Amino acid sequence: MPDPCISLNEKILYTVRDDLIEETWISYIVSLFGIKRQNHSSTITMYLKSMYSFTSILVHVSFFYSAAALSLYSESFSTKRTLADIGCISFSIVIWHQVQLQKAKICQFYSYLRSLPRNLVQCNRKERGIINGLVFMAFILPVAFSAAMLSAALDGSSHYANFWLFSHSIRYNKAVQALVVFFCMVIFFSTKFLILSLVAITYGAFSYKLSKAIRLQNDVLKKSIHSEIFPAEIKLYYRIIQCCKLFNSCSKGTMLLIIFMYCIILYTGLALALFQSIVIPTTSMVAEYVLTITVCISSVVALLTFSSEIPAAMMETKTKFRNIYQFAVLDPETTFTKRVLQWKSLAEIEPFYLTAWDMFPVEKGVILSLFGTSLSFIILIMQLKRIE
Repeated sequence: MPDPCISLNEKILYTVRDDLIEETWISYIVSLFGIKRQNHSSTITMYLKSMYSFTSILVHVSFFYSAAALSLYSESFSTKRTLADIGCISFSIVIWHQVQLQKAKICQFYSYLRSLPRNLVQCNRKERGIINGLVFMAFILPVAFSAAMLSAALDGSSHYANFWLFSHSIRYNKAVQALVVFFCMVIFFSTKFLILSLVAITYGAFSYKLSKAIRLQNDVLKKSIHSEIFPAEIKLYYRIIQCCKLFNSCSKGTMLLIIFMYCIILYTGLALALFQSIVIPTTSMVAEYVLTITVCISSVVALLTFSSEIPAAMMETKTKFRNIYQFAVLDPETTFTKRVLQWKSLAEIEPFYLTAWDMFPVEKGVILSLFGTSLSFIILIMQLKRIE
């Protein structure tokens, strides 16, 4: 909520804006997760109410169908699916509930974000186009996957086709069977990809806007270092940092779950690609899994990249004002006034990192660590295969 101690003039400055939400299709994601921008209910009350929403029922029906398809198919485990499918659908539903439990914190973050000036949070046309395009791709991805894999399910591969219908087939009408299989595929792939993609896009967009707000405020601070509005601009800068901390509070648990989900999909996918399963999978499953790995890596790498921009922007603040302060210290004509001490405080500011449930900071180095671990995993598997 906006700070009640703000003066009247500052209240005019902190005009309420909804640019990031209202001007982009993130509003659909917010509605999909049942998040109200102003909600004074308790966390448990909001969580229980969300369980009876249409979206929640649809998500859980999709989850139970996917779980039933994995459990009831009568073929061998490696033929019916892989561990990654179980990990995908399980973590998707866990991420959904994690977001629901964080609704109160998300509303608090959003209320604080709305108090920032318009020039810091508004989206230009290019940014709106990119965000809307990513949201559209997230919604269309399960349908595109289903359309691409439909021919593989109906080309005579009984194992792959029967999986979607619980080991049954509609023999009397192939067109009806194709339609039912396509609908089941959409449900299954939505469970695998949709929640992960939507959360990654939303959190990535908020991280980008917060880092951009810091950089814009950096320019304002540099231009006003000798003006009377400098203290007010410093106060606005620290409000942006506080907004980042609120964002971390509501996103850190989900961030950890997304990284775990990424690891499960990537490592089982590598094992599949190296043909380490009991039965060599069909071409259709290999193609499907390559696409799954691509979507997961793209989502997680983009999320980690945008999240790491917040500390990078704060480092720019520190570097700029460290240079300004050092120049003032070396200048013999400088008198150490309150203004110079304000420069020093900005020069000594420590970058704030988003975290994965306070276990480790989210930065670009995490991406290199994950890929380094993946490379080690590949080398280990290849060595074991050579020994065999």
